[in-house]
Amino acid sequence: MPFDRWEDAAAALRETIAFADDEQRKFAESVGLQLPADVPALVAAAMLREKLRDPLREAPSELPTDGQLEYLKDLLDKTGEPNPTREAPSGPPTDGQLEYLKDLLDETGEPDPILGNTKLQMSAWLDVLSAKRVLQALERLQPVPGDVVSRIDRQDELCAVVSVSGNGRINLAGGRSIWPHRLRIEARASDKDSGAQSLRQQEKNQRAARARLAPSVAKLGVLSRYSVTTNPTQAEVELLRRAVKDGEDERPIQRCLESHPELLATLFSSSYGTFVRPQVSLGGNKVPDFAVASTDSAGIHWVLIELESPRAAVATAKGTLARKAREGVQQIDDWREWLQLNLDYARRPPDEQGLGLPDIRPEAEGIVFIGRRAAPPPVAVGVRRRLMEQRRITMHSYDWLLDAVDPRTRPQDRPRAPFHWPDWAQEE
Repeated sequence: MPFDRWEDAAAALRETIAFADDEQRKFAESVGLQLPADVPALVAAAMLREKLRDPLREAPSELPTDGQLEYLKDLLDKTGEPNPTREAPSGPPTDGQLEYLKDLLDETGEPDPILGNTKLQMSAWLDVLSAKRVLQALERLQPVPGDVVSRIDRQDELCAVVSVSGNGRINLAGGRSIWPHRLRIEARASDKDSGAQSLRQQEKNQRAARARLAPSVAKLGVLSRYSVTTNPTQAEVELLRRAVKDGEDERPIQRCLESHPELLATLFSSSYGTFVRPQVSLGGNKVPDFAVASTDSAGIHWVLIELESPRAAVATAKGTLARKAREGVQQIDDWREWLQLNLDYARRPPDEQGLGLPDIRPEAEGIVFIGRRAAPPPVAVGVRRRLMEQRRITMHSYDWLLDAVDPRTRPQDRPRAPFHWPDWAQEE
C-alpha cells in the first residue's frame, strides 16, 4: 500500500523489524525453544519452523548460501552500496561488519545480535536488515511527493517522488520505484528558486522521453485480467510433470497451464508485469494455445506458444523436423500471417471491438513445445539454429519446460525471455 507520508511507511517498516511478541515466546516455550531476548519476530518465526521441521516432515536445515552471505555483506556496507566486485564471499562477515550489524539491529546501544547459521534463519535476518536499512534511509531522506531525486550512481537521471510503499520503496512519476538508500534529494517540493524549477523541468522532459517507450497504463489495463504475479510452487510443477508423463496428447498439459499460468509466466522477466492469455481466437481455427506478454521500458513483447503432444517425434532419422514439429512451426507462421492482415483488429481493446493484444506484431516470437528429451533422434543443430535466426521460432521438449519452471533446476542467469535462452542440457 502506498503512503503520501514517509512517516506512515516508516511505521510499517518498524512493525517488520519488531522483536518477537509474547505469543511467539509462549509458543516457543511450549515446544522447548528458548528465544533470545532481542530476537526479531521474523527470525523467531524461522527458528520455530526449524524447531518443528521433524514433526512437520520438512527437509533438513541447510547452510546459508554464498548469495545470502554476499547480500549480507552488501547490507553491512556502511555506504549502502552493493559489493562492487560481485564476488561470492570466502568467509563469514568481518568483525567490522558485525560491529556495524550491531548498530543496524540495536537502537538501545546494547545489541546482542545472533546471526542465523542456517539458510532459513539467514533469510529472515536479511529481511530484517533490509527493512532496517530502508528505514534508516527514509528517516534520512524524509521524501515527500514532488521532491526531485536522482540515483546515487546516476545523478543525471532525475525522477519525481509520488509516494512511499509500505516496504519503503520510493514510487516515482512514470511508474517506477527504487529503494531510498539508492537515492539523493536534488530539490525539495517546497523549493521555489530557479535552480529547483530548472530541475523540475528537466525531470519532466526526461520522464516524457521514457514514457514513449514504456507501455501505457491504458495498454496495461487491457491486459490486467491476465496478469500473473505469483511464482509456481513445487506443487504446480509436479502437476505439470504428471500431465506431461501421463498425457496421451497435449490437452492435459494445456489444461494444467491454463489452471496455473504462473508456470509459463515464470519463464519471462518483466518490469511492468507478465500476462498470459490462453486460447486466443484469431479467427476461424487459428487459436494459439497461449499468447504471453512480457513488458519493459521498450514496450510490450509478445510470444506465441504452440503445444504439441509430448509423445510426438521431434525429428526424422536425418535430423530434420518430423511431421508434428513441422505442423507446430506452420501454426505459428499461420498466426503471424493472420496478424499481418488483421493487425488493427488484433491490437484494439475489447471495448473497441478488438482482440485486446496491444502492440502485438506480426513478427512476434514463437515457441513450440513438443516431445521428450530422451526420445531419439534429436533435431540437427543447424536446423534449430536456422529456425531461431531466420524464423524467430524456438523449439523445446517438455523436459526443458519442466527444468525451466522447477525452482530446483531452473537456471539463475538467463536473458529476458525463453526465446533467447541457450539450451543448458546437451541432450536437446
